[in-house]
Amino acid sequence: MKTSRFVNGLMVGAVLLGACAAPAAPAAVEPAAAVAAPVAVAEGKKMEIFSWWTNGGEADGLNEMFKIFTAKNPDTEIINATVAGGAGTNAKTVLKTRLQGGQPPDTWQVHAGKELTQYVDAGQMEPLTDFFKEQGFDKNMPQLLLDQITYNGEIYSVPVNIHRSNVLWYNIKVFGDNNIVPPTTFDEFFAVADKLKAAGIIPLAVGGADKFEAPHLFESVLLGVYGQDDYVKLVGGDAALWADARLDTSINTMARMLSYSNDDRSSIGWSSGADMLLEGKAAMMIMGDWAHGYMMSKGAAAGTDYGYAPAPGNGGVFMWLSDSFGLAVGAPHPEEAKAWLAVAGSRAGQDAFNPKKGSIPARTDADQSLYDVYLKYSIKSFGADKLAPSIVHGAGAPEPFMALYGNALNVFSSDLDGDVLKSSLVEATAELGAKDVAAGAFAKEIVAGLVMVGPERDHGWNEAHLAATEYVTAKMPNVRWVMIDKVNGADRPDTTIEMIADDFAAKGAQVIFTNSAEFKDPTNNAAKAHPEITFIHISGDAVLDKTAQPNVGNFMGRMESMKHVSGCAAALQSTTGKISYLGPLIDAETRRLVNSAYLGAKHCWVDVLGKKVGDLKFNVTWIGFWFNIPGFTLDPTQVVNDFYNGGSDVVLSGIDTTEALVVAGQRAEKGEKVYAIPYDFVDACAEKASVCLGVPYFNWGPSYLATVKSVGDGSWKQSWDWTGADWKDMKNPDTGTVGWMNGPGLSADNQAKLDGFIGELAGGLNLFTGPLKYQDGTDFVKEGAVASDSEVWYTEQLLAGVKGASK
Repeated sequence: MKTSRFVNGLMVGAVLLGACAAPAAPAAVEPAAAVAAPVAVAEGKKMEIFSWWTNGGEADGLNEMFKIFTAKNPDTEIINATVAGGAGTNAKTVLKTRLQGGQPPDTWQVHAGKELTQYVDAGQMEPLTDFFKEQGFDKNMPQLLLDQITYNGEIYSVPVNIHRSNVLWYNIKVFGDNNIVPPTTFDEFFAVADKLKAAGIIPLAVGGADKFEAPHLFESVLLGVYGQDDYVKLVGGDAALWADARLDTSINTMARMLSYSNDDRSSIGWSSGADMLLEGKAAMMIMGDWAHGYMMSKGAAAGTDYGYAPAPGNGGVFMWLSDSFGLAVGAPHPEEAKAWLAVAGSRAGQDAFNPKKGSIPARTDADQSLYDVYLKYSIKSFGADKLAPSIVHGAGAPEPFMALYGNALNVFSSDLDGDVLKSSLVEATAELGAKDVAAGAFAKEIVAGLVMVGPERDHGWNEAHLAATEYVTAKMPNVRWVMIDKVNGADRPDTTIEMIADDFAAKGAQVIFTNSAEFKDPTNNAAKAHPEITFIHISGDAVLDKTAQPNVGNFMGRMESMKHVSGCAAALQSTTGKISYLGPLIDAETRRLVNSAYLGAKHCWVDVLGKKVGDLKFNVTWIGFWFNIPGFTLDPTQVVNDFYNGGSDVVLSGIDTTEALVVAGQRAEKGEKVYAIPYDFVDACAEKASVCLGVPYFNWGPSYLATVKSVGDGSWKQSWDWTGADWKDMKNPDTGTVGWMNGPGLSADNQAKLDGFIGELAGGLNLFTGPLKYQDGTDFVKEGAVASDSEVWYTEQLLAGVKGASK
């Protein structure tokens, strides 16, 4: 008998290439959960399902429904497109890009409630009313849920479950050893936390890497402080409640709770927090009951290894959310998708899925004997308690508010700045329809301008600058941005920096950032015409060479160290010893970055791997600009293909866009073992994660923020700043200007070697130590000497050992 064939997320990567253009960090497409070995299947019938269920428990539950679907539809191939990231923070970004690009999956995971309606309003979901009733689903689901999937009289999705989000999980042994019981109020929580802290145990495990954990925690704090009735009104946009002093109480309570949490919360995900709890490193965690499914998948048991209770102040209230699936407008396989929805809404499907997922069924006729002690408790609570919709998980608030709310809480989790959080939240209430919310004293508005040389969503240099504006706005809600992108001779031949400065000045700009080397003289000219405005030329050196107007400053990141890391990663992974560099235009900056990559590659090839320097081949081809301009530059796609055709197995990109990664992914899909390293933007690997060795990136946010603050308070002073990595915490978004993000393509063994090399750099290793010679044989750095900043900045040639043009 034939059975369905499961295609993991990596095989749909080509469809997802457009997912790079997103404000939030997108994630790599994850493999599907393990399934039984497939047998042959007839070609033709397919069904693509899109979700973010990749962790243990949720992936296990999804797999159970796949088995039922397979049994009923043996000739249909399931394409399981999953994108990692709790609460769908990454998946929604990828999905948005696909929908806008006219490439929808057949069906996708969507939270019932406000989140669902945004897709309906956009004309992206088919009504399912007739199908829903034909299946009899309307007779076996609670009215509350039916209301949340109905919009303008039509039903648009099929719920598969109901989750409770406001659960306090605790380690039973830790509680017993310390003679404590689950706290029911905030005062009790802090008393328990003090006792646990004194015993050397982290009281509260909190994550942050999935970008929903702090926002999730805060909604339970809001519920605990406001109470169920006012919380529901708050989420509904009651202006008076947002101006209530209880908002301050909630913020202060949140800050105090975070003070009892793990210091690394921004770098770990919610599942790592659950691991801390199971291991006894932490005592408590406030998380939805998908944590139950996850902890079960780890072999732990509710009531034996971990306990559960409502979050502090949340007793008698069930904060709910529901996962559902709909049918895409323009779905490639609508009938197969409906077959999936029939399983998702069935009693058999939900009874197979939910016990492993850690959720309760959306249906009222479930076989409760299949559900464990916690889920029976949850089913009872849902029927008896007051209900409150989750903000973070789409039930209670529209997406625009969710995004602003989530960003504000993630920033707060790091800096604990309550004033900024309050301002951000009050500003966000406009998305709830609230008007004239008293928010205290807002700072005077600051208008800042940004001029970008390329497209703002290039997944490279310009998007890194765009991210900096978002960082500033999150920290300073009183900043208003005016921006323009694609300022170059090809895209805007009749537009000058001077003209843009006049326009921005008319819009009230007090500071203007320009972000390309060729903007040096035009920025100076604009500054001379507008002495009342501060201009920051990024990557420039007018201050250094003393040609700058008094109101011009420069800053740049020391990307050279991260290019060392890139070169090392390439050398470690290469089996051919042939490494190529995709260069933009030729100037001192690009020469020094190529040289930096070569020095990193040579060091790791010789000193780490013990190979001969003569066996390392390193070449560069320059395309003529920072990104592809047809008819003006070389085609970067063709250049990269030429590299691989010539025997290179790793390509480092020095341009602002991701062609190197795209080509590597295409060739890898054909069986070639090739890799790439993109440039500039922290999330660039998402374009094709499986072949990405990592990415060196700029983190402009702190520099932008310091500049805007100083302009706003009148303390700005002219300077030329060339700042580097925070070697103690390279991924801290509030510190270093440059960083390195590991890529999935680098093997574990090579990753360990690379970590060792990064440790050497952090410890003071300087690869610009002589003897180093230029291509023409002249000295760059004499033996025993170390290159000065000026010598590195104004690099005149490529180094000996690098093949390619220097001028």
